[in-house]
Amino acid sequence: TINSQLQAKLDDKKFKIGQLDVKLPQTAAHISLTGEGALTEEGPYFNFVNLGWQKLQWPLVGKKALVNSKTGTVNLNGTLQGYQVEVKTQVAGEQIPPGNIKLSGYGDLEEFTLQSLQADMLTGAVNADGKVRWKPALGAQVNLDVESITIKQFWKDWPEKLRINSHLVANLDDKYFQVQQLHVELPQTKAQIALQADGSLLDDGPRFENATVAWQDVQW
Repeated sequence: TINSQLQAKLDDKKFKIGQLDVKLPQTAAHISLTGEGALTEEGPYFNFVNLGWQKLQWPLVGKKALVNSKTGTVNLNGTLQGYQVEVKTQVAGEQIPPGNIKLSGYGDLEEFTLQSLQADMLTGAVNADGKVRWKPALGAQVNLDVESITIKQFWKDWPEKLRINSHLVANLDDKYFQVQQLHVELPQTKAQIALQADGSLLDDGPRFENATVAWQDVQW
């Protein structure tokens, strides 16, 4: 069951969504939306759209949620052929560490460019930028930096105070992938691990054509 309330106005080709409120009575979820723009030959143009939510989860109902978001906002402007978006949210889940995420980017019907992603989680920070496309074929580029995180939540034997720094540069072109650089270091020790690899994504999993792993001062 969904309860909703809408206040909207259309004046010639200009439209305004004063308020759209959506509530799910079986849960505490609340979603709200405001926006304004114009109807064009290419489709709706949004001067701005502000989407916000509280206590949202997926699946929408049920005690075992894969992901929970206590609060979040999305700010968007433009058209489907060219838009800019900013997202801020808090997330947590059974396989997702709790954290605050902020991202910004722009895109169209064929690709999305991630200008910035910042996440505070696992007691550290994650920063990334990149690009993903789905036409004419799937492709992606990613630059990822991880600073001072712990994986103890997933590996109970991981030392309490041991942290991880990492830098990743990788890309995907259809089924071909390349890890140009993966560098991992443990700041409290002298341990360092480096990886370079390329290969293909097959139906039964990745196939490595070439892979080089190097390390120094690693112990367990």
